Amino acid sequence: MKKPRVEDLTLRERIGQTAALRSNILARHEDTDAFFKANPYGNIWTTGKLKFQVINMADESNGEKDFSNDINNRLYNEHLSDILKVPFLGAMDAEKGIGGAFNYFSQTTTNIGIGSTGDVKAAYDIAKCIAREMRLCGVRWDWGPVLDNASPFCAVSLTRGFADNPEDTIKMMTEYIKGVQSEGVAATAKHFPGADRDEYRDSHFSDQILRQNYDEWYERQGCIFQAAIDAGVYSIMIGHISFPAADDTKIGGRYIPATVSKKIITDLLKDKMGFKGVVITDAVGMKAITTMFPDPEDFYAAFYNAGVDVILGPNHEDFIDIVISAIEHGKISEERINDACQRVLDMKEKVGLFDTPKLTVTDEIRENARALTKKTSLYYAPKSITWLSRNNSLVPVKKENIKKVQIVYIGYAKNVLENINAYVVPEFEKRGATVSVCEQILNEDHIKKIAEENDLILYFAHIAPHSPYGMGGFVMEKASQFAHVLTEGAEKSICVSTSSPYIYYDWFPSADNFINLYCFCPEYLKTLVDGIYGECEFTGKCSFDPDPLAPRL
Repeated sequence: MKKPRVEDLTLRERIGQTAALRSNILARHEDTDAFFKANPYGNIWTTGKLKFQVINMADESNGEKDFSNDINNRLYNEHLSDILKVPFLGAMDAEKGIGGAFNYFSQTTTNIGIGSTGDVKAAYDIAKCIAREMRLCGVRWDWGPVLDNASPFCAVSLTRGFADNPEDTIKMMTEYIKGVQSEGVAATAKHFPGADRDEYRDSHFSDQILRQNYDEWYERQGCIFQAAIDAGVYSIMIGHISFPAADDTKIGGRYIPATVSKKIITDLLKDKMGFKGVVITDAVGMKAITTMFPDPEDFYAAFYNAGVDVILGPNHEDFIDIVISAIEHGKISEERINDACQRVLDMKEKVGLFDTPKLTVTDEIRENARALTKKTSLYYAPKSITWLSRNNSLVPVKKENIKKVQIVYIGYAKNVLENINAYVVPEFEKRGATVSVCEQILNEDHIKKIAEENDLILYFAHIAPHSPYGMGGFVMEKASQFAHVLTEGAEKSICVSTSSPYIYYDWFPSADNFINLYCFCPEYLKTLVDGIYGECEFTGKCSFDPDPLAPRL
């Protein structure tokens, strides 16, 4: 189809292009076709793992649909494009692959796992695999990569950056963007203007402030986003972080976040830095912004007037009606809506929504995509996995010496433990070992018993963004285990981080053998066991200094 002209769209349709609806809102509506005809959104935040009633869905019987099924998601997005004047754009966070949203597809390593290969081709190849799988699910907008040169004490940032310096970040980021956009998927540089080296708070729950002056910011953070713009990134996500050096406006004694700052979005990002693509907010349900504008019209007007083009996850089901009312009350100009709508249409044209025929996806195509991602992960896993400590001759182990293995998991995420059971345990069993798994070292007698009865002990520790939800770290019974960890059997123990690069420094400084995996995807867990048996060598170099207090730019 031909790209629609802004002037040929109704006001409701133009506003709809400037928001990304949360998919869970659809769970409240039985007739989703009727909902979209009345509320013609142009974009949806695809979260997967979601079931809701669908009526009038093309080629499908009425009833409950599971949107962790990639076929259902793709067909429904195509169906919405048929009933709406402008093709529908599915979008999602895919920082670790899309396996968390779609059951059939892949988990991949994190950005720090990519950065620790030291190979820019890894960034391109892995990003291309992720984008290929996204497209097969009907998703064409990737909210990544993360470019924040963030504080090591900010839990929400753990593992999300490529490196802790601008030079390496720029090299990796540039290839990542190329990889995503080569597959007809829009990449998103986030979260502009970046993060502060000393800010530990999380904008999901509190304010965040970027405290550098302009020159310091540009040297440490701004240059990364400028490089992303120069690399042709299609969209940039604005973080709910205040940047007083660029805009010291306060409301109620608090600096306003960048998401509602015209000086930061329009004057700095669009005009001075020359960004011509789509500016999208971070999710607008975060505490850093929700408490600043109690009136819904004022809330949404603040984003548009700052220069935002797409609002991510409007909090109100009647969002389009609220924005129309704000226009009628003179709080938002229709010209600003038109400009935002035009930018979205232009991005949809870049990814081929107007000239690309519906995707024909066979089981073979799906399987080939997944197989390529698996092959790519297996290739880069040993180049990424990093020895942070290797002070005795335990590794490589010999099959004949390893009859009993004890795995201890310390973490809050059940899916990490599930993957350990699914992919680590069978690898040891294939080599003739009997494996036990526990989540709690109870006392001194328990650790002594583990040491006496096993030939090898593996401690897996996991701290990651939102795991635990809130401030990162181990507390209560999880933390109490470290009174016993390595007090017995240290000479036969290997400690593994499946996430944070700082777990070694913070919790395992006495470990003779410490490995950073950076992720818990199947291929990396399998490769871990290969390396323990000496069947491959880990050559990764951590792209973050494992000491969070080390000086850095």
